[in-house]
Amino acid sequence: MNHSVVAIIFREDKQEVLCIQRRDISIWAIPGGVVDPGETPEEAVVREVKEETGLDVVIERKVAEYKPIQIISTITHAFECTPIRGTPKVTNEVIDVGYFPIHKLPQLFFQVHEGWIHEALELHQEIIKRDLTEVTWIKFIQYILKHPIYFTRFLLAKGLGIRK
Repeated sequence: MNHSVVAIIFREDKQEVLCIQRRDISIWAIPGGVVDPGETPEEAVVREVKEETGLDVVIERKVAEYKPIQIISTITHAFECTPIRGTPKVTNEVIDVGYFPIHKLPQLFFQVHEGWIHEALELHQEIIKRDLTEVTWIKFIQYILKHPIYFTRFLLAKGLGIRK
């Protein structure tokens, strides 16, 4: 089964979180991506943050493992990370990047990530291990109906390699 990773990168006071605006569908999210063959989730999250934001990070802790309940998602490993070098910058994978107040995230923000940010703030003693109930076929179809243009852009970017 495929695995993915996300990086939750707070400012020191934990009032703001680093967000990226994806190039393929222009939606805002937290940095992350797919674990490549032969790569650990830890290696993948550090690589993905570098590719998407230009930042070098260290992992502070693993926050959670989210297990999919339907085939439209993958096992996702969420890590809290801290920048050690660089400043956030636009890369070939994102069209914008920056810190946002946790309670005032960008308008088109990936809702699943918002919940994960709040779970990271709860500072659980153990790694959260739960089913990924937020990603289902019904919610996916609802999103398509609500945002058909973004969905079409995503399909074109993924299927045909077309970029903005």
